[in-house]
Amino acid sequence: GVVGLVLKKGNLAFKDDETNKFHGQDVDVGDWVTFRPGDAKRIQLNGVECRIVEDSLLDMVIEDPAIVTHSKG
Repeated sequence: GVVGLVLKKGNLAFKDDETNKFHGQDVDVGDWVTFRPGDAKRIQLNGVECRIVEDSLLDMVIEDPAIVTHSKG
């Protein structure tokens, strides 16, 4: 998918460094976020499909994952 629920963040997530400047942007555990499928690493945790996405590869925070649809046209 292209939408994910933030379950956990690393302690270095959204910290500025030489490569990335976040300008105060951040996400919270429990936020819904969007990302490109190719940017996520797929893993299974206790049999549940999960994705690991680097902070700099998240596109946006959304309120409701149902608003993201895929139509062919």
